[in-house]
Amino acid sequence: MTMNYFGATEESLPYHEGTMVADGIDMVTGQKNTKEVSKQDYYAAYYDVTEAGIYDTSFFKLRDLTLTYDLPKFLGINASVYGFVRNILVWAKMPNFDPESSQGNGNMSGYFERFSVPATKSIGGGLKITF
Repeated sequence: MTMNYFGATEESLPYHEGTMVADGIDMVTGQKNTKEVSKQDYYAAYYDVTEAGIYDTSFFKLRDLTLTYDLPKFLGINASVYGFVRNILVWAKMPNFDPESSQGNGNMSGYFERFSVPATKSIGGGLKITF
């Protein structure tokens, strides 16, 4: 994910500063790796691997909920009050991401996340009067 690559997520916090020795085998010697590298460089390289950024994008979203109550008719006037909430809940396998807010939803043949703005939640209501 781009946000991990740039260190903008909670998951990337341990990799912002300092050095580390990555688990693995040195390809040249065949021995356990002992080379110390910058945590930031390691994490950026790790998230630059395509496979590390592939997620199941299945999701369920409660996009809009509206409740209306019709008031009793008075002098031939119909009135109702209503309230709504939009973008209430998203259940997704991919963490911290709304698949519908990605840049690649529909127009770029698949899901593509790069500096996407999250969907906003909105709440409102009103009064409807008809004569």
